[in-house]
Amino acid sequence: MVGDTGYVVLRGRVICPDKALEDGYVAFEDGIIQSVGKSSELGRWPAAEYIDFSRPGYTIFPGFIDIHIHGAGYYQAAHGQVAKLARFLARFGVTGFLPTLASATRQEYLEWLHEVKAAMAQVAQVGQVGRDSAGRGRDGRGAEGARILGAHMEGPFINRLSRGGMMEERVREPDLEECEEYVDAAGGAIRLMTLSPELPGAIDLIRYLRSRGIVVSMGHSLAGPEVVAAAVGAGASHCCHIFNNCPYDNLRKEPGVRRPGIDEAALVNPGVTVEAIADGIHVDPLMLELALRSKGLSGMVLITDALPGAGLDDGIYEMPDGRVIKTRKGDGIRLKDTGALVGSGLTLPLAMRNFMQWMGLRDWEAAQLVSGNPARVLGEADSGFIEPGKRADFAVLDKDFNCVMTIVGGEIVYERG
Repeated sequence: MVGDTGYVVLRGRVICPDKALEDGYVAFEDGIIQSVGKSSELGRWPAAEYIDFSRPGYTIFPGFIDIHIHGAGYYQAAHGQVAKLARFLARFGVTGFLPTLASATRQEYLEWLHEVKAAMAQVAQVGQVGRDSAGRGRDGRGAEGARILGAHMEGPFINRLSRGGMMEERVREPDLEECEEYVDAAGGAIRLMTLSPELPGAIDLIRYLRSRGIVVSMGHSLAGPEVVAAAVGAGASHCCHIFNNCPYDNLRKEPGVRRPGIDEAALVNPGVTVEAIADGIHVDPLMLELALRSKGLSGMVLITDALPGAGLDDGIYEMPDGRVIKTRKGDGIRLKDTGALVGSGLTLPLAMRNFMQWMGLRDWEAAQLVSGNPARVLGEADSGFIEPGKRADFAVLDKDFNCVMTIVGGEIVYERG
C-alpha cells in the first residue's frame, strides 16, 4: 500500500533515453516521474513504497506506444471492444495506443469514432499507483489498461490499386465534406489519418487535416518522389508501414529499370518518419536495415499492425470488417479463404526483440522505436522516455521479453501472476 508521502520507487535496471542504468531507480508521485538515478542515491528520496526489480534479466522500460493496431487477443479495435482491447494490451507493456480502422463504410467510421471518443473518456480515468487488498487503485477503482490516445483512420481515402488487404468498395477518392464530418464527429479524437497522397484532392485534404491538428500518414500509395514532396510540403509527416505500401509491379519503369516509389521517397525525406512491421514476414530484415540506415534511430517507429488473434494461440478469428482470418505462429495473419496477408500477430515486445536481434541494437536504443519515437510522432511530449517530468508509464520485461508489470500514469494496470 502506498504510504502518506505518495512516493513510489521502482528499483532495477532502468532504460534511460541514452543509456541503461544497471543498478538504477525511478521515483514518481501523482503519476509523474520525479527523479531517475543510481540506487546509491536513493537515500535522499523519501519513498513510501518500493517495488524491487533488481533481479537478473528484469528491465524497466518506458511504456510502449502502438500507433497502428486493428486488434489483439479476442478483441477488435472497433465494435464496442476498444476498452477491452486497452486492458488486453497492458499485458504486453503497452501504455498507450491508437485503435486503427480500415476498410469501413462512411457510417461505420462515424460510429467507430464515437466509440473511440467514449472509450477514451472511460479509460482515461486511471489514478495513482497503489492497491488495496482487493487489487483496486487508491481511489477504489480497478485499473483500466493502456491509454487510448485517439483514433488512427487508415482510410477511407486510399488508392484502390494499392489498397492491399482492404475491400475495394470501401476505399475512395478524397472528399473534404466527408472528412469534415469525421473530424466533427470525433471531437478531437482523430490523431492520425493514412491516405494516398496522389489521389485528386489529397493535397488540399492534407492541409485541412493539419489545420485541425491531425498527423497525416502517407500510405497504400503509388506516389513517386514529386507527389511525396508535395504532400510533405502540405503537412504530411509520416509514412505508413514501410515496404508494404505499393504493389511492386507498379515500380517498373521499363524492362530492367525500376523507378522510386513512396517508400524510397519517404526514406530520403528528412521531414518524414516511417513505421515498420518487424515480424520478418511483412518485410525482410535486410529491408528494415536499409530503412534504419536511411532514417536513423530517431526516424523509425515499430508498429504491430496486429489483428484479433495476436498474442494468442493459433486459431480462427474475425476482422473488424467481418472477414475471417487465421493465425499461425511464425507467420502473419491471413484471410482464411484466400491466404492473403492482411496483418501481423506481433506484440510490441516481440517486435522490439526481433529488431534488436536483426540490427544488433542495444535495448535502450530499440526502446526509442516503441516508446519515444511514436510519442514524438503524436506530439505526446509528456511520454515516451524515463526522465523527470514525464508520465509514470512503464513496461517491466524479463529476459525473454515477457511483460512482468505495466504501469500507466502511476497505476499498476497489469501484473503477471
